[in-house]
Amino acid sequence: MKKLLVPVDGSDCSLRAVRHVVERGSGAALPGAVEIHLVNVQPELPGDITRFVSREQVAGYHRDESEKELAEARKLLEAAGARY
Repeated sequence: MKKLLVPVDGSDCSLRAVRHVVERGSGAALPGAVEIHLVNVQPELPGDITRFVSREQVAGYHRDESEKELAEARKLLEAAGARY
C-alpha cells in the first residue's frame, strides 16, 4: 500500500495536488491501494496575542482554520470515493 502525505493550505496549487492524487489513482484502485493523509500547518500567533488568550483558545482557532483550509480537499477526495 502506498502512503501519500498531501500538504493542503487551501490554495489552488494544493488543490491541484489533491486532484492529481485522485486522477492518478482513480477508479477502484484508489480506495484500497493508497493511504492518503492530508496535513495543514497553521502559523504561530504573535506573542502579543497569545499572552492574553488561553492555549485552548489558540488550539481551537488553529483547528477551525485548518478545517476551513482542508474542506475543499476533503470534498474532492470524498467525491472520488477515496479514504483519507
